[in-house]
Amino acid sequence: MLALRLQRTGRKKVSNYRVIAQEHRFQPTSGKIVAYLGHYNPHTKEAELETEQIEKYLSSGARPSDAAAKLFKAQGIKLPDWVTIHEYEDKKAKAAAEEKTAKKAEAKVKDTAEDVSDEADATDSEVKADDSADEATPEPAESKESTKETTADNKADKGTDSANAEEKDKTEEDNKNADEGSAKEDSK
Repeated sequence: MLALRLQRTGRKKVSNYRVIAQEHRFQPTSGKIVAYLGHYNPHTKEAELETEQIEKYLSSGARPSDAAAKLFKAQGIKLPDWVTIHEYEDKKAKAAAEEKTAKKAEAKVKDTAEDVSDEADATDSEVKADDSADEATPEPAESKESTKETTADNKADKGTDSANAEEKDKTEEDNKNADEGSAKEDSK
């Protein structure tokens, strides 16, 4: 079975690739190549491909490698339905995606916690409103009398200075009278 692959050429750190058709059991560096189908420069993204020959090999059942299939798709060559492109995940990208989903989950938990606390605050304010409504309701007759007594006591406690002064004067006069009466009796 034939495989369509990329064969690396060029010197160190300056790679270029040949697109080749080769028996699947051989390595691209083996030199046993059936056909050269073009070349690809990854630095400039320049690709020159023989699309007619590539489509002929694909229609006859040649399997493209993942890199070759991505290149063919990017160049607009129609791939058969049986060709699957495996996406290899980058470890850094995968870690970043996991971290992003973890942050979203934390934010979602915070939002639900805030919603629950807001609902609790709303129920607390409803309870407080109910309590204040209970306080505004009229009290039974017994409690009205007791409140009248307490308000009278409060008024008496607060009282005016003149009322307090009059009481003091009366007690002083009574004391004087008692002293005078006792002094008269002693003088007799």
